[in-house]
Amino acid sequence: MAGLVLQLLPGGCSARFHVFQGKRDLLARLPDRLRGYSSWLPADSRIVVLLDADSDDCRALKARLENAAASAGLSTKTAPGLHGSFSVLNRLAVEELEAWFFGDVDALRNAYPRLL
Repeated sequence: MAGLVLQLLPGGCSARFHVFQGKRDLLARLPDRLRGYSSWLPADSRIVVLLDADSDDCRALKARLENAAASAGLSTKTAPGLHGSFSVLNRLAVEELEAWFFGDVDALRNAYPRLL
């Protein structure tokens, strides 16, 4: 995944990846990590939080991520600061997105029968 992300970034941009020991670990550590970032994060930096939705309630899970950022004093793409600026982009991966990403055509056809 890192290779794909680096190819998508504009020239001159860099990325660092922090992998957690599953969803529970990320959700437990995210609030403190975001508070730490908020004290030194440059204005032109972005934090992307990508989390597998699994069978969780997507709205509740996204709200939890948004609340962690807001509690740390960081604006998000969903709730931007002045002039539309944001520091955190929270995204949930759902089964269909994972199937597309990994090229699981059968899974996509099962989810979307009219898919060509």
